Amino acid sequence: MRFFIVLFLSCSLPLVSQEPVLTLKKSLFEAQEQFHVTFTFDDTLISGFIAFSEPLPDSLEAFQTILQNEYSLKSSQEGNTIILSRLYNSNQTTCGYVKSDLTETVLQNTLVLFGKQYAYVDNLGYFFFQNLNDELNELVFTSEKYGSTKQSVNRSENCPVYYINSNEIGLNEVIVNYISPPIEKGFAGNFEFNLSQFRSSPGSINPDYFELLKLIPGINTPNEDNQLFIRGGTPDQNQILWNQIRLYQNNHANGSLASLNPYSIYNIKLYVKGVPSSYGDHTSGLILLDNYKAETKPLVGSFGIGLLDSDLVASANYQDKVQLNVSARSSFNTTLSDQFQTNTFNKIEVTNPEQKQVFSQQKIYYNDFSFSSRVHFNEAVNVDFHGFYMEDQIGYELLQENIDFSDFLTTKSTGFGLRTSLKKENWTHRYNLSFSDYQLGYERQLIQYEQDENEENGEKELEDLTERKNQIQEILFSSNHKTKLANQFSLTAGSELLYRELGLFNQNTVNEVERLLEESLTGFNFSLFSTLSTSLFKNNTIDFGLRYNYFQSLGSSRIEPRLNLSQKMGRSWLVNASYEKKSQTIYRSNETIQNTTTRANNLWTFSGNEFYPLLKSTQYSLGLTRKGKGTILDFDLYNRKLDGISTFNFGYVDRNDRDFHLGESEVFGLDLFFQKSWSHLNLWTNYSFQDNKNRFDDLKGGVWFNSNFLVKHLLTLGANYQYKGWTLSSNFTYRSGVPYSKPSGFLLENQNYILQYTLLNTEFLPSFQRLDASLSKRILVLKTFKFDLKASFKNLTNRRNVLERIFVYDTNSQSIKAIDRYSMIPFVNFGLRFILD
Repeated sequence: MRFFIVLFLSCSLPLVSQEPVLTLKKSLFEAQEQFHVTFTFDDTLISGFIAFSEPLPDSLEAFQTILQNEYSLKSSQEGNTIILSRLYNSNQTTCGYVKSDLTETVLQNTLVLFGKQYAYVDNLGYFFFQNLNDELNELVFTSEKYGSTKQSVNRSENCPVYYINSNEIGLNEVIVNYISPPIEKGFAGNFEFNLSQFRSSPGSINPDYFELLKLIPGINTPNEDNQLFIRGGTPDQNQILWNQIRLYQNNHANGSLASLNPYSIYNIKLYVKGVPSSYGDHTSGLILLDNYKAETKPLVGSFGIGLLDSDLVASANYQDKVQLNVSARSSFNTTLSDQFQTNTFNKIEVTNPEQKQVFSQQKIYYNDFSFSSRVHFNEAVNVDFHGFYMEDQIGYELLQENIDFSDFLTTKSTGFGLRTSLKKENWTHRYNLSFSDYQLGYERQLIQYEQDENEENGEKELEDLTERKNQIQEILFSSNHKTKLANQFSLTAGSELLYRELGLFNQNTVNEVERLLEESLTGFNFSLFSTLSTSLFKNNTIDFGLRYNYFQSLGSSRIEPRLNLSQKMGRSWLVNASYEKKSQTIYRSNETIQNTTTRANNLWTFSGNEFYPLLKSTQYSLGLTRKGKGTILDFDLYNRKLDGISTFNFGYVDRNDRDFHLGESEVFGLDLFFQKSWSHLNLWTNYSFQDNKNRFDDLKGGVWFNSNFLVKHLLTLGANYQYKGWTLSSNFTYRSGVPYSKPSGFLLENQNYILQYTLLNTEFLPSFQRLDASLSKRILVLKTFKFDLKASFKNLTNRRNVLERIFVYDTNSQSIKAIDRYSMIPFVNFGLRFILD
């Protein structure tokens, strides 16, 4: 296959990577091999010391002298064993906080060096050292993100604040901390999550990252699941990358849970605007998931169990040379989890409540497994290898008077990746190679009888059978090269080669009339990109990016400019503006069929003919941020235009429309966020307004109408409280109902009843309200062992929200019948998590 040819050519490229932070333990292991001795020490004695910056000396005696003079470690030799101990004990300490003088925000993940000791600041910006000797008087603050600077130790006060000058930090500094624990927002408008700081998300016993992403303004979920609609875009227009591998399967359990164990994810980045030119093939949001975290301890991990599933994560470190992270999660069926199944499926009913309905064959099953490994060969070369597997099965049968309906969906995904990087002089070179495979199978059957199905002489009036299959295989190779130029200039350039094979099968049979769609598509995408970042004057950043794309399946090219401007005004205000063009070759076909799997069965396809054109978007955005003491006010305006959206077979707005249509979409939105923080309490609210309209050629005269997923008004109120091991998180959501089309009548064609629609999406469902909360208590058992008790509550107010309203013609009553799909009724989950660190 061509896959293996591309894979072989890509693997022939050199594999190199970046230097990690090295510890003294590594130098001791090297000394053992060189001098043929064994060092005995307590891990707490040498923890926090950096490795030798120079090669080891030629003699053991010289090595011991360095340990004594630079590390204050005394060595006592007994044969071939050398016992290390502290040269002297000192009660004198050095501590402090690290903040930006530009925004007075905490600079998390900053590395602080004090002599041969090192420490990372915590989420409060705090660091601490036990002094080696009185001669040390200089601190070094450094990180890949903020650059490096030196400051003299301030001994005049206890734990002072060290302000890092903005001119020394460089570009892309964090400006505000959203939500507590903090979600950082950068100059470019991107958001970054350190998931290890979250114990749970509102309504979940786990820190489900999709639930946390929904707290960001401009993101909503009209279907009450984890499908994210970012700034008016549909979920398939988002690109979600796990360690640079694209995920096509993003949730479990009918959209209720993230598809990868959240405890295996360390860092998340979200772009709703200002996407770097190195990322393409999407037209809405970009979400980057990364599970690599530097661990110095030999073994850490945790095990959790709840009413729905259990999971295990572990990270092993061997002599700072090999690191392995593994994660596994699987659902199980118990009496308690049966409540979740019943809750999930019993959400659809006719408007006549007296009509009985029976659910059977209910099934929810899911599992996911992931691993990542990092091998450190020497100070210049690392290699990362990672992979995942996930599976999901959901289905049920519904008996409702004269209707027999069944719906079964299975999805599986596999992915593997290899990435490396090399730092050489003033350049950083990164290479990434990945392979992914996605498979979907779906079967649906709807039978409507002339009379009560329980009667022996009942006859079929309507038989609608659907079978769907979808498979995607793709391989990606990319390179990224970055350097710092003179003063405040940096340059990024790179390339990307993507090969994709896609197959889809859609067979729909209505009363023995068959309609079949079967396609096999292949194609290459090739891209070149570059970004120039600079600061022309004080407190200013400018990113100008350019991306060139060649699409083999279309035989065409496209150039996409991207511009991001940020300007700090005074000490508290920041203005940000961005402009970007993006395009997308793979998306889900809008073949909406009435079902309760929230359209998860829609098929992926990609551009290559007149039915599936290139999807193109243009976005303008203007934002204003003000940060004071414990207060954040954030305001953002945006306008998005999409060209190339398509609909086919039970169309985008009219489920009985069987024609193909091409169209466009335009979104205007406003996002407002306000937050007030105290020492233990954090309160926030965000409001979003959106006007999202579509227009299709030859559909109702090409008039503009409301999008199916329009949420005009969205308001959330949230709170987070932490005190003495207790953590309480809550979030209340209020939003306007989504639009729907109400039929004006019906026609009888070829013995089938066809509903007629005069107006499109002019009716609106009732408003949506929901209150979620989670509570946890951390209990310390030993120094390295603890456990969390957790509880979560969904829909505490027991609000019966209508999520969808569809219409069918009932032959028995000879009238149009409305069917509503409802939101989840109150659901309580309990969990226990054991942690070893």
